[in-house]
Amino acid sequence: MRQRQLVLLYILFFLLAASTIGIMMFEQPVQRIIRASSTDPSREKSLILADKILARPSDKVQITVFIRNDQGEALPNKSVQVRVDNGLLTSTTAITDDSGKAIFTLGSNGAEKSVVTASTEGIDVSNTITVYFTQQ
Repeated sequence: MRQRQLVLLYILFFLLAASTIGIMMFEQPVQRIIRASSTDPSREKSLILADKILARPSDKVQITVFIRNDQGEALPNKSVQVRVDNGLLTSTTAITDDSGKAIFTLGSNGAEKSVVTASTEGIDVSNTITVYFTQQ
């Protein structure tokens, strides 16, 4: 009976020691991974919106970019760059607010199609927006 208790005590000691060593070795890497994912922008969860996709050349179109992480949470204070193949942007860079939103204004000098893309920290937002300026 005593020998069985001693074996159980050894097993308990081994499990406790192994758990302690495991926690000490893996705690820092796990914390780094968790923290990194919460502040890194997500290509798929971030998005670009336009208040209109059909506009006259004299109109101003509001382009809104939302920067999100992999969990879909807003990322404030991120620098966002917007590019267009045609059209005129009042600014090409903005900082996200507390809701992860950056706002830009797009205009045009004539009838044209403008494809809008955005990026932050070298990560391109997966969707693009196309705005058609027409002479209607």
